[in-house]
Order: sequence, then structure tokens, then C-alpha cells
Amino acid sequence: MSTVLTTMFYNDPIFLDIWVRYYSQFFDRKDLHIITHGPGQDYVHEVAEGCTFLEAPRDPLNPRLDQDRFKFISEYASELTKQYDRVIFNDVDEIVVLDPCLL
Repeated sequence: MSTVLTTMFYNDPIFLDIWVRYYSQFFDRKDLHIITHGPGQDYVHEVAEGCTFLEAPRDPLNPRLDQDRFKFISEYASELTKQYDRVIFNDVDEIVVLDPCLL
């Protein structure tokens, strides 16, 4: 059964490092999809080398910033279901603890 894990983050290099280190114990890094919420986060390529990257637009003046962010995540996760059996999304500062016996 194929699984992809996805997170979105903005300016959280410490949490990104923790997220990548944890999930890369169980999954190939190419199956860790990292959405950067806005430009200027070049450190992500060092912290998460080998992961899949996508940049989502970020306009801090947009009054619908959160709504647009969640719509983007929902549509992206829906598309991933065409390629993977399981799609897990969580914010970069959250960890869903996995039971390795069930993987």
C-alpha cells in the first residue's frame, strides 16, 4: 500500500527538520511532500534534501489567506489520491505518531 505524507509550512526550519527526520524513518523521502507557503525559504532544500517540493502562493494582504491555503491543500491532497493509496496531511509542527507494525 503506497503512502504519501504532506505538510505545509512557512518560516519554520526547526519544525521542518523534526518533521522530515521523523517521517523519513518510515518512508522514502520522495514520498514526503513539502509545500512552502510563499517564496524565500531556500533552506528547505538543505533541510529536506530528497523530498518533493511545491511552492504555494502567499499574499499576506489577502483577507482570505487561510481559506485559500486550506483550499490549496485540499485540492493537492485530492490529486495525490490518484497516485497513492493513503494521503496523510499535517502541519509541520504536528506529528502523527505511526505504529511501524502497521506500515
